[in-house]
Amino acid sequence: MQYCPRGAWGAEGTNSVGELRGILLTIETSHTPGSVALARCDDTGVSVETITFPPGLVHAREALPAIERVVREAGIAPADLTHIGVSAGPGSYTGVRIGVAAAKTIAYATDAHVLGVSTLEVIAENVTTPGQFAVILDARRGACYGARFERDSHGELHRRSADTVTAPAEFLATLPSDTHLVGEGAATETEKGLEGTATFPRHPVEWDLPRAESVVAATRRRWRAIEAGEEARPAELDDPHTLVPNYLRASEAEEQRARREREAKERGDSNAEGGR
Repeated sequence: MQYCPRGAWGAEGTNSVGELRGILLTIETSHTPGSVALARCDDTGVSVETITFPPGLVHAREALPAIERVVREAGIAPADLTHIGVSAGPGSYTGVRIGVAAAKTIAYATDAHVLGVSTLEVIAENVTTPGQFAVILDARRGACYGARFERDSHGELHRRSADTVTAPAEFLATLPSDTHLVGEGAATETEKGLEGTATFPRHPVEWDLPRAESVVAATRRRWRAIEAGEEARPAELDDPHTLVPNYLRASEAEEQRARREREAKERGDSNAEGGR
């Protein structure tokens, strides 16, 4: 089946200033609890309905039923969807993979435009107070995912650095000491957090987790940037198959496999040298 997204680029689904117009489905499965949202975006504003999954690692079981439910309760058919936004990572490898696969499948089935957005940006959208801040997540194995953002006095969110995976100390060293932190990697009154985070001011823990309604905001903001020519048109808008998770690093299993392959190659090279 050929993928033909409904509405010409820059015509149906947008207006003259590049706002996303239509019915937007968003998916957030990079963390727990997962959630999905349906947003109606028109000249009167944006209305959002959200379904949050039960606690636990249930994304594979809950994602598609939740999508079916939010569409049904909105009184629309899947074919009415015009856009799909998905939290594409970094985060749980399995969770991100589930969300991206669901977004691609639905895009193919409905001919909706699909966009992946950074999970760090999704969390950043939770922050409503003006000022610079950083999102920090525990990437395990002695590393963190991080990025810097700023909410200006007009309420607009601006990215100040690319997503990165590095040692927490290295990431924190790039931040002014008055930078507020947000994300489950930051220390709280009851949790130690990643090493070094306790010395920074902190945003409320209620803003720590990515949510499908924040994927709505991140998707709409990325759409505006593409329409304005501030970002190149991503390949997934023409071919959902090109949408891939934003893991930032190999999984532990992949790293272990690569290490074993390196060690096997080194042993082979050593044996070859010894046989000469």
